[in-house]
Amino acid sequence: MKRLLPLLALALSACATLGGGSAVIAAPEPPSWSQVALTTAEGVRAHPEVTIEARLAAFAERAAALREANGTGAEMPALQHVAWKTELRALDAWRKAEPEAASGARGAALKDLLLQVITADAGTYGSLPDGWLDQVRSSTLALGPPQPSRKAKQRRKRSVPEMSWPMEKVQVTSRFGYRRHPIFKSKRLHKGVDLHARQGDRIFASAVGRVVTAHRHRSYGLHVVIDHGDGVQTTYSHMSALLVKRGDVVKAGDEVGLAGRTGRVTGVHLHFEVLIDGRPVDPLKLLGPVPQPQPKADDQHSRIRLRVYPGV
Repeated sequence: MKRLLPLLALALSACATLGGGSAVIAAPEPPSWSQVALTTAEGVRAHPEVTIEARLAAFAERAAALREANGTGAEMPALQHVAWKTELRALDAWRKAEPEAASGARGAALKDLLLQVITADAGTYGSLPDGWLDQVRSSTLALGPPQPSRKAKQRRKRSVPEMSWPMEKVQVTSRFGYRRHPIFKSKRLHKGVDLHARQGDRIFASAVGRVVTAHRHRSYGLHVVIDHGDGVQTTYSHMSALLVKRGDVVKAGDEVGLAGRTGRVTGVHLHFEVLIDGRPVDPLKLLGPVPQPQPKADDQHSRIRLRVYPGV
């Protein structure tokens, strides 16, 4: 009798009709995100031979596919949030099981991979869960060899490449340092210099290096970052077009984009930054002072109204 009751209930549900019509079969409920996470964890336990490198590489590929499917400005899908939590738990378990590997080159490579993924997610999605970026950084903080102290970094002599101005004509419209933000109307650090430009003016690489970022950023618009080695990077922002892609090797004077007004900006210009170990420094200290205009030979007493300087 006990076995007949479930069968009877199943038969009644299968025969149920709507207004005497054909049978209606209810659509299955989609799995919850906790069920997805549980299924993922069970799949990992079923394949313990998968290395942490292979697992996180597959996670990075899935994250890239989700960014492509959702597009710029969308909210981070709940599935990606669950995937982050699952992979960080697996990373923490691996770090405790293999502390020597986690503090060596393997850990450093995994840290770089995860920071690349979270940076790409932050640049694509309109918003991340509160505190999520800090949580990812804290979870990867113990990976790789210990970072040198700030004093040690300052003592080390750096190989900063000789840099040139990123435009043919240079007119500095806003310098490095604290200023009143033109959009938010609050005092903030201006991390680079703004250079006057016209729509479509060519933007050049300031020194030899490799393109590590070439995409659309919420604030910086069409944005390029070039790594010059030894912790030195330059950035080029608010452009109307990108002429390079990630992985390209460029030399000083190669075109990287065209000037524009994309991102959070009030007008056409180039925002140019120099970063050392991720910290912004005054570009004028590396590029030298803005060259003074030379008066024409046939007009020694003419007054120069617009301070436009040739690039060096």
